[in-house]
Amino acid sequence: MKNNVLLIGILLILCGVVILIDQFFNLRINLWPFILIIGGIFLSTKATKESPGILIPSTYIFLLGIFFLVETYFNWQFASKTWPTYILIAGLSFFTAYLYSKNINYLYPAGAIIFISLIFYSKTINNNIIMGFGLIIIGIIFAVSSIFNKKE
Repeated sequence: MKNNVLLIGILLILCGVVILIDQFFNLRINLWPFILIIGGIFLSTKATKESPGILIPSTYIFLLGIFFLVETYFNWQFASKTWPTYILIAGLSFFTAYLYSKNINYLYPAGAIIFISLIFYSKTINNNIIMGFGLIIIGIIFAVSSIFNKKE
């Protein structure tokens, strides 16, 4: 509990600093994504080895806040090309739960969701290079996980 209060205090200080910097230097920062970022960080503090599943929504909320911060900074001008990021963030959320718990059941949906997002990315920007690299990366993830998770 003491660590949570410390974390909340630090996050509030950082938010205040960002607000002041924005006011003095007019950085065009929209502050509402920070609500998601702070919420995701706070929620992730509730994760334990027994309940790593909380990392899925907390990571999603945190990364969504980061993504919205970038999108709002650029006035959503790239939204027609970056929409598969919403799907990618879901896959990365499952992957975070896998990294924390080493439970292979989180890795399979992570790989599938990331693969789907790569399909949409490659079609959105008409470039199959992303698909090629994506398949290689996902293949490496599955190969490495099968090497380190041998249960015989």
